[in-house]
Amino acid sequence: MLKHYSPQGKHILVTAAGSDCAKLLCNWAIKFAALSVTVICRSDNHVQYYNKHTIKHIKQDDKQTIEYFARQADIVFDAVGGELAETILAHMPESSEFVSYGLLSGTFFNLKNDYQKFIGFIFVTI
Repeated sequence: MLKHYSPQGKHILVTAAGSDCAKLLCNWAIKFAALSVTVICRSDNHVQYYNKHTIKHIKQDDKQTIEYFARQADIVFDAVGGELAETILAHMPESSEFVSYGLLSGTFFNLKNDYQKFIGFIFVTI
């Protein structure tokens, strides 16, 4: 994903921050010179990990802060979908990219016409 959506010089927002995949994405984004990395977590279980790596973290139920960081994001890597994806998409700048690589919420997100210009889907086969 980082080859197709380079984090270099960009502000990155990552959902499902408790997952190992999100942790790898964050570490690689930092390694590839992201300006900032912010994660969205359901719980505080991983706060120490993200503090150790100087990664900002937001609680998934803090809608106002999520909206703020969505407005700052150049790239969003989303593994949740559903309402969270819709909130982020509604507040992202037009120049941003939204990469959907999972649907952990079990709920699809409404893909409005104005969102389609900056949506990327990554399909993984096992």
